[in-house]
Amino acid sequence: MSTIDLKFIEVLKTRMHRCLLPNSLPKITSTHVSDLGSFITFLVSYDISKCFQTYVKLDEKVSINRIFSALSNCWVNELKRVIDLTHTSHKLREFIEVYLSRFELSEFINVLREWKLINKEHYYFLKAEVLGKVSYARSVSDLISILKEVRRPWSHLFIYVLSKFSNLSLGDLNVSTVEELVYERFWRDLTATSRKLNPKIKLASCLRTIQMVSKLEREVRRAIINKEEVSGVLRKVPAVISSAVEAARASSQELDTLFGAIKYMYCINELMFSPLSYDTVLNYLLIKEWESFLISFITYLIARGFDKEYILERIGRWWKVYGYLIKNK
Repeated sequence: MSTIDLKFIEVLKTRMHRCLLPNSLPKITSTHVSDLGSFITFLVSYDISKCFQTYVKLDEKVSINRIFSALSNCWVNELKRVIDLTHTSHKLREFIEVYLSRFELSEFINVLREWKLINKEHYYFLKAEVLGKVSYARSVSDLISILKEVRRPWSHLFIYVLSKFSNLSLGDLNVSTVEELVYERFWRDLTATSRKLNPKIKLASCLRTIQMVSKLEREVRRAIINKEEVSGVLRKVPAVISSAVEAARASSQELDTLFGAIKYMYCINELMFSPLSYDTVLNYLLIKEWESFLISFITYLIARGFDKEYILERIGRWWKVYGYLIKNK
């Protein structure tokens, strides 16, 4: 590992101490979280507090996704600033850039779903200029032309996949198919960039876990929406995850809890005990996503008037599911 990368990793390790970690859940449940004022006060000792107070705008239309995107956009911009200051190696910068393209990738999938009427307020990572051009597109070839001007990791992924459907109109494009192909390509590219990073201990295995769970979540939710049997998509996953999904499938809330725990909490726990290595980079990225996810969830419930007992019960469920997964891994 180069000296500049080690310096950067040490910075991230220090910043982790000012993040909301999964083991912070018991601390939250013992705190007054029945109103936004007290919750904001609770967050003051964490770096995310500045992002929350600066970028989160609460109104009657607030959604978990909007809060999450606002918080994520804030910490991503701060991370990019630190990368520029520390002059990290090209291979590390490439890994982080590809990983962070997940946010733009996810937003562009939503663009494909609502291309007829794009609400720019719902997008934090895609530039307004790109959204404006897409609103005038009518065919897949139009989209490809627009994406060629973007020149970002996420745009290259979409160009590669959409080229297979270049003769279609946007109305005839199967977005679910595009989504699967894009994510498949994304994970392939991310895995390839991660191989250049050494030393690493559990980084590769955690990437495989996140990839597996992300795909499983999409397939399970799609099966439920289409009223199909979930058992068909559970055959290739570990028994402990399969059993947990079967138990949670009847409740969207339980599924949210389960997938949140597996995607974030499981690998954060695995990576937390690795010695200083490139594992720390992935762990920091996961912790910041988890932190944004957790704060978005709690803020949404408070803003919508859910009582303290309900909020604490939902947070407690995460802790229980987390304990179940760790115990049975």
